[in-house]
Amino acid sequence: MPEHQNLYRYVAIATAVGVSAAGLYYLIWHRSNSKKKSLSVKELKDLGNKLFAAKKYADSIRIFSKAIAAGSSDDCELLKAMCYQNRAAAKEHHGGYNVDDMLSDCEQALNCNPRYAKAYFRRARLLEMKKEHMPSLISLFCATQLDPALDTHSSQLLPVLLEELEKKAHHEWLDDTSSRGKVKHVRHEKVYSWLYKTVMDDCVRRDVLTLQISDDSPYKKAIELIRKKQYDDVADLAVQQTGSHEMEAQILAARFFFYRNQMDRFDVLFGALPEEERKEKEDLFIAKHILLIESGRTPQEIKKAFTTASDAIQKKCPDFYVMASFRYVLCNEITDAMELLTTEGMSTTNMKLLLLTLQILRNANREDNTPDMAMLHGNILQLESFVNSLDPKSGYALSILAKVSMIFIHSDEYERIDKHIAISLSTFDDNIDFPVILAVFRLREVLAAKKEAACILSLS
Repeated sequence: MPEHQNLYRYVAIATAVGVSAAGLYYLIWHRSNSKKKSLSVKELKDLGNKLFAAKKYADSIRIFSKAIAAGSSDDCELLKAMCYQNRAAAKEHHGGYNVDDMLSDCEQALNCNPRYAKAYFRRARLLEMKKEHMPSLISLFCATQLDPALDTHSSQLLPVLLEELEKKAHHEWLDDTSSRGKVKHVRHEKVYSWLYKTVMDDCVRRDVLTLQISDDSPYKKAIELIRKKQYDDVADLAVQQTGSHEMEAQILAARFFFYRNQMDRFDVLFGALPEEERKEKEDLFIAKHILLIESGRTPQEIKKAFTTASDAIQKKCPDFYVMASFRYVLCNEITDAMELLTTEGMSTTNMKLLLLTLQILRNANREDNTPDMAMLHGNILQLESFVNSLDPKSGYALSILAKVSMIFIHSDEYERIDKHIAISLSTFDDNIDFPVILAVFRLREVLAAKKEAACILSLS
């Protein structure tokens, strides 16, 4: 009987009595190696895989190394690529090898097979260990583009990479557009949401955007600080206002004390405001109630503030609806938000943007985990059509379109999405818009990585 058949018979018997089949196979092969011709690269690879499965990582590393050394120009490069990648896996499980050593095996695997998805995926994980986040993301996209089945395996790595790249890009942007070394305790995103993402008719917001206050008052100076993105002293300066614009200044101060989590100052300032409704001061009461809705931290608080505001103002105010909807979304109450956004007779640009975005979110996250792609495609086309109809187009609208489109883009759409990002970022640079939501920084890094991955794969 041929010797290799005897080997397999011993393995079968060993398995039956609970002995490590791979380990016994290796020992028998090692003893008989001098009595027979060398195993082929494929046979060595298969043996290495058996040893790996038996958790005999040191032995599997030696066998994979023999397979690599045994390879010749006549051997299939794909087999050698597998041996390099599998050796990297064995080294990782062994724990006695450094990251650079394992990365070298991945690189060799990709030299042998430039379209080896598993090697790209392992390289992505190893690069993340070295904090090389962008190269890791590029490798991850190469892996998932070559083998969509790896999408599931990337679910843990991808969020880590995106969070790190997002923070890095955001910090770099702040360094370029802010005073270096200045600590900001008021979050840019909160101010930006108030000015651009939600309300339209807030009179205090209007003062900030138009800067039509002609005096040299504390209120005007506070507004100028906002326009310069210097938020920390806004509340302390605005509260000094007396006489003309005193109520506007108190509301502004209350807003920025709220942003800094100084709720005691917030309560004191609002307690000092007169509660009698006067027709000529209605815009101030609207601004006050907008802030009260925004300060709601639970769905119950939001609903109470919205109801109080609606009862206090003897007309329907779209800003109450969009602010309450925005706060509901942050509390993950999507149904309540959409109910307000679809109120008959209530419509603003930001309400429409939020509604279209929520429709996409709802259809992409159905309870049965099977999104209706036809409906999603229609939702995205609706959003794109609406944004394209805006004149002028705000940075916020463009950033939403870019973010949503990114989820479904293919390589032939990169240029179009890149254009959305460029316009959005230039909008923030050229006027008093506040720093773009972090999602746009994340999108920019994702797009850069996907473009590089597409370039790499096009050359392989």
